[in-house]
Amino acid sequence: MLAMVLNYISLMILAVIGFFGDERTAQFVQGQFQYSNWDVPWMTMDRCVDSCAEHIVIPGGITHNGRYYPVAEIGHDAFRGMRNLVDVTIEMDEMGDKTETRTLGIGFNRGAFKDCPSLSVIQVNDTIPPGIGKHPFYGGELTDVFEPYHLEGTIIVVPPGFEDRYRNAEGWREFKYIQSTWPSPDEYHIDALDVRINELESELKRAQGTVERLQHELDGLRQSRESKKRIRD
Repeated sequence: MLAMVLNYISLMILAVIGFFGDERTAQFVQGQFQYSNWDVPWMTMDRCVDSCAEHIVIPGGITHNGRYYPVAEIGHDAFRGMRNLVDVTIEMDEMGDKTETRTLGIGFNRGAFKDCPSLSVIQVNDTIPPGIGKHPFYGGELTDVFEPYHLEGTIIVVPPGFEDRYRNAEGWREFKYIQSTWPSPDEYHIDALDVRINELESELKRAQGTVERLQHELDGLRQSRESKKRIRD
């Protein structure tokens, strides 16, 4: 519980820094990713520069200009639209404290895995479930980070013995499949038909959201018109 609170506070500090303008002290590409530093002792992984990648490993930390930084956050829309992305492995900070009292764990921002119809496996090599769901500063919901079909079909692989911790953790409990072993090819095979179904489900969800927004605006305008008519009459 203490780790979750400290992680929440850490991410809130990072969010506040980012909210008041572009105050990055460094922005650079290393390996597959673009990173940012906001004059804090950790890095944000902004985005993947290889939009066609199928397999990705997010490091627990990186060295920049001779200094080591834990990677503490996955940025907004970091992997959005990567339709070929099949699996993601998230490493933990190997240089940091590995107990439940450590303050940093990787956090997920809005749009991080949106429009990734092939995403079948997410492996998290951390005994402490990362913070997903409501962002401490930007708000939002779990489905602002993932697509609904991820919750139903993407397999979450966690360290052995910590499956129940993830199954009971905020956000992670919404995933249907949480296990400690890498799935067999048969378990997470996804073909072109599956991909297209996932893409259409996302498009339909967005279209429904647009219809609801337009209907709400239309209803409000109609009510305003009726109010004006009553006043004139």
